[in-house]
Amino acid sequence: MANPATPSRADVPPAAAALVAQGRDALQRGDALTAQTRLEAAVRGGVPLAEVRHLLANAYLMQGNVQRVREMADDAKVAPPFRAYAARMRAAVALDGATALREMTLALQLAPEETLMWSDMARARLMTGDVAGAIEGSERALSINNNNVDALIMSGNLLRDRYGYAAALSWYDRVLALQSRNVVAMLERAATLGELGRYREMLAQTRDVQAIMPNHPRAFYLQAVMAARAGDWGLARSLIYRIGPRLNDSAGYRVLAGSVELAQGNEEQALIHLRAAVDMQPDNIVARRLLGRTLWSSGDDRGAIDTLRPIADRPDADTYTLTVMGRACEHLGDRAAAGGYLDRAAQPLRPAPTPFFANGRGPIAAMRQLVAAGRAGEALGIAQGIERAHPGSPGAIMLTGDALGAGGRWREAADAYRRASNLQFSEEAALRLIDALRRSGDSAAALAVVDVFVTQYPQSVAARLLASDAALAGKDWDRAEALLGGLRAQIGDRDATLLNNLAWVRLNQKRGGEAVALARTAYALAPNSAPVAANYGWFANAAGDRASGVALLEKAVAIAPEIPAYRARLAKARAAR
Repeated sequence: MANPATPSRADVPPAAAALVAQGRDALQRGDALTAQTRLEAAVRGGVPLAEVRHLLANAYLMQGNVQRVREMADDAKVAPPFRAYAARMRAAVALDGATALREMTLALQLAPEETLMWSDMARARLMTGDVAGAIEGSERALSINNNNVDALIMSGNLLRDRYGYAAALSWYDRVLALQSRNVVAMLERAATLGELGRYREMLAQTRDVQAIMPNHPRAFYLQAVMAARAGDWGLARSLIYRIGPRLNDSAGYRVLAGSVELAQGNEEQALIHLRAAVDMQPDNIVARRLLGRTLWSSGDDRGAIDTLRPIADRPDADTYTLTVMGRACEHLGDRAAAGGYLDRAAQPLRPAPTPFFANGRGPIAAMRQLVAAGRAGEALGIAQGIERAHPGSPGAIMLTGDALGAGGRWREAADAYRRASNLQFSEEAALRLIDALRRSGDSAAALAVVDVFVTQYPQSVAARLLASDAALAGKDWDRAEALLGGLRAQIGDRDATLLNNLAWVRLNQKRGGEAVALARTAYALAPNSAPVAANYGWFANAAGDRASGVALLEKAVAIAPEIPAYRARLAKARAAR
């Protein structure tokens, strides 16, 4: 961030004023350390601190030093001509969207035609979920100055959420053409490259950042993410330690640090990070799943149950979470609850995404009660009221879609999800749109959305699961192998359905031994799953283990006698004995 505002008092020594100008120019180049050095020298040379506090706050912001930003941007200590700029700085480090929006409203009142005020207003609106407002703000900023690097970065981020990671890169490149040392653009570009799987370029970009700011915490964070994805936990941990407490207010960092400590066997440290992440973001499923797993493995069954229940009681709960819940309930002697969770873990189907109103509070909780009572029309009225109050929020629009779906109006629900996706093509929006299209009978449109989803977000687990399902249905074994193999490398051997599907691929690739091994691993995870038992039995029979094959197929038929394919396989296996 930069602003041309600079002190112009006649009693400021010329040399000191020149240092302020140099500091301002360094900010415009994205060179925060040089800016800080020049501005501090200007203060020693006679420039009143109040007249450069806003610029120093900007320099600290670029370095990720939130505490110093707040100290320097204190409204009571900033010279009046620079209050709008200081408000921007406070908004940039606000912990919540409402605070950021309040600061930017003040800033725009003081400087309504300043391009930087509009780009930061876009950021504040985004924090409150107003994506349409953020788009409007960034466009307004660029209409005033099309070289506003903050607006260009914001536009890149918004495009990344709407059209995928690749679409954003040209915007970051445009910033770097204007400011070759702009660390914010470098870091956004590095993160985007990582999501595209271009890790060598990502690493090179983070090192470019460190050439300018050797200890920037986000550069270390991105390198730690890359090390963790590669399974180099020792390197990831050393990078986490170099970050120290500087990113402790970031839930994403806490989840990463907890994952790294857990992989290194440091459960106590992992629990510290993961508890902090869940406290910051109670609805963060990844954080809650990891915390529950860690509590369970450390012997705290009650803690694991309390942590995982909000996920496990959702209809889209994953196999691993349900299995951990079942085992924890078993250890506490609650066999009825354990059986329910383990039975659900054995189900192979990937259910539809959970509606927002399934776990919400306030008006959303009222929607849940109305839907349960068969009054979906009234629930829709609440949802539409929320959307009218927040017309630019994809979440509010998806709430309307959820209410329409609850009433069986899937084509209208798909229209709502499509409107939300046009603002922000998130995983939540994509999964809902695909599900609604399928339920409305438009399978071709659903497959088209799957293709777009996996193209735009190639590292998304959900996107690749959907794409692999489509590949299996089309008997495209090589594509299915690539997708499922990549997923297995990423999430490990903890999803029975994934392993079961990969085993089926291996069998059709004439790799029977591998198929049996994969089916055996899937069966160990979900021994009460009829599809898993049936596949394991069929593969074992084909490999020559007739007795085991027949026993497993008999089990599959006993679990799901209504499935003709299982009975047919059992008959063939018996005939071959």
